[in-house]
Amino acid sequence: MNTTPRTSVSESPKKGGIVKIWTGITAGVLLLAAIVTILFYFNITPCEYDDSFCPPPMPTPTPLPTSTATPPPPSPTLVQHNFSQPGSTTPSAVSFKQSVTPGDLVVVAITQDITMLTGVRDNHHDTYTSVKPALFANSQDMADYVELYYAKNVVGGSTTVTATFTAPPANSNYSGDSNVGIYEFSGLSKTSPLDSAASLMGGSQSGKTDQVTSVGGVPLGTSENNEICFAVGVDSGLNNSDDPKINTPAAVGQGYYQLDQQDDSVNYERFYTEWAPIPKAGSPGCNPNFTLQYESYWAIIGAAFKQ
Repeated sequence: MNTTPRTSVSESPKKGGIVKIWTGITAGVLLLAAIVTILFYFNITPCEYDDSFCPPPMPTPTPLPTSTATPPPPSPTLVQHNFSQPGSTTPSAVSFKQSVTPGDLVVVAITQDITMLTGVRDNHHDTYTSVKPALFANSQDMADYVELYYAKNVVGGSTTVTATFTAPPANSNYSGDSNVGIYEFSGLSKTSPLDSAASLMGGSQSGKTDQVTSVGGVPLGTSENNEICFAVGVDSGLNNSDDPKINTPAAVGQGYYQLDQQDDSVNYERFYTEWAPIPKAGSPGCNPNFTLQYESYWAIIGAAFKQ
């Protein structure tokens, strides 16, 4: 019997087809690799020739809206202050200890005995404006008066403020009791800072001791938010010099910051200043006041300044 295996005629065409397919795939891959290599070498992107290869364009982002709101100005505040009691009728000069910032507001508070103020100036020729006429604590004797001035949008720098007074009457017992306080505030209007002002006088001198005297009671409405309230007071307790509390410093109003105090144990004429931030507009707003632990005539001037 012949046992030699027979070759299947049907298997040969099948294998040949597989080989051709495989060869075709290999050739296609090689061709694709060659194309990619050429494109990469010459930095050519396929979408330059066929848009179907290109990804969809990215949409242009919508720009965020730019805020046009103006930031609120900083709240006004006290920067520095200084006080002097020259004690004579010669020009009374007082200087700030540090340079004043250009554009700030300078307030000048003055009390005097019987000589009259003739002018307020500084070394930069800033203009000082009175908020109210001079007011006497003792209207019968025309003694012990208070005045309040301010200068807006000042030049700044090293600043000295000078107050000048008239000469006292020849037959007077004038002792030269003048008091000058200067105060720098920031964050206030450079064109029209004064919002409102008021002055008031009152009191008595009956000789009684252990009396409490309220100085003030002139509330000032404020038209804007973030204002400041400033006040200066004077009193004359000479007739009550035996009162054991005659030299007790004046107490400032609730919510106010005490600035300068002058307690004259010789002539019993006082000088005191205070200030407070007023965050909300309306009434009472600025309500300057002091409290004395003795009986006395008194006078006060208060003012509200705005941004």
